Amino acid sequence: MASRKVLGGFLGVAMALILASAIAIPIYLRRYMADGGNPVTQAMRTIVRAASSYRSTYSKGFPPSLQALGGSTGQPPSCQHAQMIDHHLASGFKAGYRFIYSPLYDARSKLDKHSSEIAKANGCATFGPPAFSVNANPEDVSKRGQLYYYTDDTGVLRREIDKLALGNSPKLDGED
Repeated sequence: MASRKVLGGFLGVAMALILASAIAIPIYLRRYMADGGNPVTQAMRTIVRAASSYRSTYSKGFPPSLQALGGSTGQPPSCQHAQMIDHHLASGFKAGYRFIYSPLYDARSKLDKHSSEIAKANGCATFGPPAFSVNANPEDVSKRGQLYYYTDDTGVLRREIDKLALGNSPKLDGED
């Protein structure tokens, strides 16, 4: 009789754990993917951080290209090859996605004379853009349910399903 009670208690606990897992695991996975578990969103955040660091390091605006954020470690960092991201990401391909960096030249901001002098002192002959955007599009677009990503110099990540993500696309969960 005692063994039936123990078995019944064990089954009750096991069922409670299974039920809790069925609820908690999908929530955890959604947050994990939105909060950086996704290599594509990690790469997008890396690009934004590197571009901001490039801007403050070289005082010349944002980088003109992804390639300017890359570079070989055998050479000293420069405006042309800052060595702030790995060579895979600098090539524009990573984790099955194509990363498209677009420099945006508009009237949102201008470099002042002080920044121009610092940029020249850092060996930068030309000025970078005052803003940028990045799209991450799947390399294989033949499948349905593909996610497309967008971010810009604000750092807010946006996503669309089966279509190009833009600046007015829905924000990822947890984005301000």
